[in-house]
Amino acid sequence: MNDRIKLNKPFNTFLFTMILGFIAHGFRLTNKFFCEDSFNYLNTISASWTISIGRFLLPLVEKVRGPKEATWVIGVLSLIWISFTAIVVIKLFDLKSNLYVILVSAILVCNPVVAGTFSYMYTADGYFFGLLLSVLSAYIAVKAKKFWELVISAVLLGLSMGFYQSYVSVTVLLLELWIILMLNDRAKSLKDFWKKTGSFAAMGIMAIVVYYPLMKIVMKLTDHEVAGYMGLDGEQSFSLGRIADIFINSYVEFARYYLVHFEADFYNVSNVLMFILTAVLLVILVFGRKEDKKIGAGETALRLVLETLLLLFIPLATHIFFVLSPDVKYLSAPMLYSMGIFYIFPVILMQILYERSGDIDSWKNKRDVLKQIPQGIMLAFMFTICFHFIVITDQAYESMYRANKNMENQLNRIQVRLEMTDGYEEGMHLAVIGCTYQLPDYLESAPRLSGVVSNLFMTGANEYVSGLNWFLSTDYGGATFEEYKEIVRSEEFAEMNMWPQEGCTKVIDGIMVLYLDDRDIKQYYE
Repeated sequence: MNDRIKLNKPFNTFLFTMILGFIAHGFRLTNKFFCEDSFNYLNTISASWTISIGRFLLPLVEKVRGPKEATWVIGVLSLIWISFTAIVVIKLFDLKSNLYVILVSAILVCNPVVAGTFSYMYTADGYFFGLLLSVLSAYIAVKAKKFWELVISAVLLGLSMGFYQSYVSVTVLLLELWIILMLNDRAKSLKDFWKKTGSFAAMGIMAIVVYYPLMKIVMKLTDHEVAGYMGLDGEQSFSLGRIADIFINSYVEFARYYLVHFEADFYNVSNVLMFILTAVLLVILVFGRKEDKKIGAGETALRLVLETLLLLFIPLATHIFFVLSPDVKYLSAPMLYSMGIFYIFPVILMQILYERSGDIDSWKNKRDVLKQIPQGIMLAFMFTICFHFIVITDQAYESMYRANKNMENQLNRIQVRLEMTDGYEEGMHLAVIGCTYQLPDYLESAPRLSGVVSNLFMTGANEYVSGLNWFLSTDYGGATFEEYKEIVRSEEFAEMNMWPQEGCTKVIDGIMVLYLDDRDIKQYYE
């Protein structure tokens, strides 16, 4: 089959990745689920907040496919961008064998971070386009032989950050993996290594020079200020204390992704075995061959030290946004993609090992088959990991489905109570006091996969108004903050009870009031 069908050809890679994407995420593409962020998005316009958090190119996505959460359109566009990403990654590491191409495509499109990002379906296509730009940046930086090619790489990375800043970690990880392999290639000199490493650093600096002024210009033109979100407006400080925190947080979060709750389930055990496999393959590649006579013991030792340091810095590479953005409070799903694609590393190492021995596609006789048994076991193991990606993705989508059904049922209950309230009229303004507390329904054996992302479904009036209008086709308007203050301080409100008791709804001064709880009620008295 390898002679007749070459999956590493761009069209074949694209088609196969799309098919895998539909298998893994078809349920999500055909169902509309919401999180609090999507309610905010539907209630306002994305440009009103994505520019202020530095993602100044995201509003352009609306110009292409409109401002609504068209799940099928957004999902298909997302899979298209991931499929192009697979083409670039396969070309970057020169993968040839069909089985290795299939594995890398599956890792890129089926890993749990894709499902997590689809929790933000309303803007997932913009995020994944940013991912494609970040991978293209890495590819061009690796292939660059002239300065202007590095400039193009920097521009692509700067534009990628305009869609989502954290995809810089994908570029950094890919470049780091490539430079590790370069150190392991005795045909490449240390001079080549230092030259390439320096060019990567220069490209990264130029990318910041591209991104930051563009962000400021767009903010100026659109009259936006930098929001205090994810540390974006924090002051840079590289004290010894902060550097230590960066390293500690990077390693802790790296471990949390691969070892969820440190329990002995398939996800955790397979990840431990994956790291062991990676280590074994590296040791075999480094020590399992005759040393090149042109390289002395001193240079060999230096290469090993550099390679070890680069391997130890991988957790930092996957969390480079801890360096770029001070005071990051939590990790959202798109921030984790670099860890999701780390699984390609053992696959790449396997290909290099078997290419070096000339046995990667040798299945002609019984002796050849016996020689392929170790490769077959490793491939079967990695395919099992990819299959489990699809399993836990499906579990996450089932979680989303249940959570959304619960939310719809609650909105139906609320709407019935509103309609039974004296003075109810269609299209009136609705003031929602408080919220009904909903814990996110995380999967216990997956890396923070949840149908409600990392927060509550609805935590404010705008979300409830949007939810009722969207799911139940009502036409409520929202009350102003000043109207809230007057309502809360009125005698009529003092007589109200909290949800779900009788008297939790009332029309006050022509505004329908829904009293859910008193968690944030103090803000109206200040």
